Parts: sequence; C-alpha cells; structure tokens
Amino acid sequence: MKILHHVQSLAETQGGLAVAVADLCSALSSLNCEGVITVANNGRNSVPVSKQVKVIDLGISNALWSHFLPAPKIEFALDLQLIHQHGLWTRSMREVAAFSKRSGIPLVLSPHGMLEPWALEQRAIRKRIAFAMYQNVILKQACGFHATSDAEAGQIRKLGFSQPIAVIPNSAPDGWDPSFAGGRGERTAIFLSRLHEKKGVELLLEAWASASPSDWKLRIYGEGEPTYQQKIRRMIADLGLSKNASLVGPVYGDLKWKAMGEAELFILPSYSENFGIVVVEALKSGTPVITTTATPWKLIEHAGCGWCVEPTVDRLKEALKDAVSKSELDLEAMGRAGSRLVDEQFRSDKNAEKMSQFYQWLSGESKKPSFVIE
Repeated sequence: MKILHHVQSLAETQGGLAVAVADLCSALSSLNCEGVITVANNGRNSVPVSKQVKVIDLGISNALWSHFLPAPKIEFALDLQLIHQHGLWTRSMREVAAFSKRSGIPLVLSPHGMLEPWALEQRAIRKRIAFAMYQNVILKQACGFHATSDAEAGQIRKLGFSQPIAVIPNSAPDGWDPSFAGGRGERTAIFLSRLHEKKGVELLLEAWASASPSDWKLRIYGEGEPTYQQKIRRMIADLGLSKNASLVGPVYGDLKWKAMGEAELFILPSYSENFGIVVVEALKSGTPVITTTATPWKLIEHAGCGWCVEPTVDRLKEALKDAVSKSELDLEAMGRAGSRLVDEQFRSDKNAEKMSQFYQWLSGESKKPSFVIE
C-alpha cells in the first residue's frame, strides 16, 4: 500500500507535528506501507526520517496573499492508495486536497489539535474566512479522521463531522540513548517546547516564584517570537528569578534528549494540547512530568510517573512543591514508571500497525478495528 502524507514542513522548528509525522512514516515503512511525504516548504534542519521514505518539497508559500493567487495544479505520478494530510489551514493542504478530489484518491485528515477550541480562537477571523473558503469543504471531503486522543475525537464530533475516527496516540520517537541520563549535577527542572502563550510559560514562572524551590534550577528551552522571548526574560527578572531560572534557547536532536536525560523533572503547563509529544519524550527519557488537565495526560498520575493539575498558579505550585520535596531515588522510580508506560502504550511499531489497519479498513481490505469510532 502506498500512502502520500502531507505536512506543512518537517523542519525541526515545527516541533511535535514534524516529529510525529516523520516517526509515523518511518515506522509504517517497515510494515509494507510505502510512504511519500510532501512538504510545502521544508527549509533547513529537518527532523530525521527513514531512508525508505521519499520526501518531496512542493515549494508552496503559505503567506496570506498566496491564498488569493491562481492555484498551482499539483499532480503526482505515483500509484497511490490513500492521501493522509497532517494539519489544517495552509495553502498546500488546500492544493493537495484538490489533487485528492480530482484523482479520486481517498483523503484522511489528522487535525493535530488544530480544531481544538483554544486553537480556533487564535487568529479567529482569518480561520473563519478560511473555513468558509475551503477548510470546511476539505473536512467534509475526508473519508476518515485520525485523532491522537479521545478528547480530540470528541471535538471533531462536536464540530459536526460524522466520518469514522481512528483514535491512535502519537509515539515516542527514536533518538533516546540511556547514556544521555548521565551527568546529573544540580537539581534541575526543565520546560522544553515552543515559546507561546498557549504553553503556559508565564504560569510556570509565577508558580516557580511562589513555590521558591531551594537548590533547584529551572531551564526553559525553546524558541518563539522575539517579542515573547523578551517578555519571558523580563518576567524572570521582575520575579527575582535570575539566579535560579533561565531562558536557554532551542535544542534539537541529541542535545534535546540530553537536556531531558539530565533533568529530574519535566514541566509542560499548557492551556491546550491535543497530545503533547514532548511529554512522551520526557517519559521515555525517564523524567517525571508535571502537566495540566488541558492536556490528555491524566494517565500519568495513575501510572505513578507524574502530576496532572488544573492550569492555575496555585495547583501548579502545589505540584511543584510535592515534586521538589521528593528524593532523587523517588523521582528515579517515577521515571522508570514513565519509561514502562511508554513501552506499553506509545511504541512506534504498535501505533504504526494500528494506522496501517485503519488504512486497510478504509480501503475495504479488513474488518473495522476496535479503536475506530463510527
């Protein structure tokens, strides 16, 4: 079975979406599921993908003005059984969907959180225009959806789309090496994600200042708009955190895994996440996690590998105080529980097998899998 996957970019700066697509396609390639990834405009420093997966750069701009230009007619000389789009709202998604319709090749959509209420409120006017112009038509065109959590599947239904939904989580990507866990010196908690208001960095700094954990350092890894980065630097200074909190900048590849492996605690205090692949990466590296109920990660408390609290200063402060009061041995035990959870539920090979079953069912080649909602 040959599948064309389309994503805006595989650049490292695209964060979890690029990582998830590359990981899925790489794992599918070992299951007699030949993959081709098309990207709109890749740029430099892409996330790694299997050599068995062909990557084609379409060179399509997503600038606002480009939506009003004559459409570039995309054609692929490929024997495709299915097209799988990852994400929404871009010019390239629009053109690949048009190719799907012209050629009669079924289309699967993974919103990757872009239909969540918080996401729809961002640039709301532009999205309402895009929804009316093309996005609603594309969503109705899809023969099926892929959701990374039950909550995301529920949101798809809430918006009125009735197509089948496969609920398959993202997987823990390759790259972790146990040697990265060495070298823990000072007690360190990290935030590692895109710097954006959605991610709760300001919430974290307020809670950290209120909890005042002695002998701990907070390192904030990530990049975002220069004005927002400057806002975070000013906040660190204004809260008197300059000695124990720092904005480090982005890290990728081995440096990312090393940062996770050397930390005793990972914090993602987001206001909205459909999945949050960095949580899986942290758990895989053996680092306990603090996150919020605005993410689909309540299971980490049941698994004994973290805290999932309301996204408020008081609740996050309580979780921080509990975490930093624990001994290194206690946190290491929680880290091992997180690694077991990843191995049980978030392995690439297992989730790729589920996706392959979903494709086969949509193509009429097998019975409906249990993880598909009709």
